[in-house]
Amino acid sequence: MTDVVIVEAVRSAVGKRNGTLGHTHPADILGPVQMACLERAGVDSSQVGQVVGGCINQ
Repeated sequence: MTDVVIVEAVRSAVGKRNGTLGHTHPADILGPVQMACLERAGVDSSQVGQVVGGCINQ
């Protein structure tokens, strides 16, 4: 069995529909957020086997 670890909860910037982030794909926002999460937690990305992220559009 593999160990499951919740490292930290972080979020991206909030924008308006068709605003500055309106034409940015959510995956392009999620990547830097995940890297910042690992950096803040002091986790080496080579230790990560799987990442689960979420995106909520309102």
